Amino acid sequence: LKQLQGHLTFHREKTLTFTAKDISAQINQAPGELSGKISGIGSEDLLVDTHVIAKGLDLAHLAELVPALKRMKLAGLLDMDVNAYVPYADPIRSRLKGSVVAREAGMELTATGLAIDKGQLNLELDGRDATIKSMTLEVNEQHLKLSGRLSNPVEPNIKITVASPDLDLDRLLPTVRPKQQEATPASNQSSRGEMKPVTAGKGGKAGLQ
Repeated sequence: LKQLQGHLTFHREKTLTFTAKDISAQINQAPGELSGKISGIGSEDLLVDTHVIAKGLDLAHLAELVPALKRMKLAGLLDMDVNAYVPYADPIRSRLKGSVVAREAGMELTATGLAIDKGQLNLELDGRDATIKSMTLEVNEQHLKLSGRLSNPVEPNIKITVASPDLDLDRLLPTVRPKQQEATPASNQSSRGEMKPVTAGKGGKAGLQ
């Protein structure tokens, strides 16, 4: 974190409030800006009302600060210019407005056997709506192209179009095999009683348009 400038104040009565004014910094050479207020910290009335700008933010560097993201091998570059209004006590009033662009994004979800790579995203936020203007990615080396709209985060209404030239479901949705059960003394006495785990197979190919 370099070239940190701006004003940050805090106030505490019943709860804690942070106010940021024109804060700017270089985050691993990526410029970022923050203004706004976070109030009600430590209570059920937590309110986030901020404006965040980032350009060329390296997600791998960000993941170093969050162990869960580091385990997922999060990678890519992020540009964002977003106004966020999020009252946690009344989520239906939440509003996000701005844009998010990701380039060469990727991650690994080991538990589900999914590897995401070469992600490109152009997302537009408008109040309670999010429009995927364009999105391409590779999931387990399967090329996907998505577009659509998501609205109402409380009761989500999702309309997504997915296109792929040659989709192999075996590679997209690999079967995750359960761990071999430990043998009991009784099962060691005779192989007739041995039980093998059963896994449901997934197969087929599909072209989605």
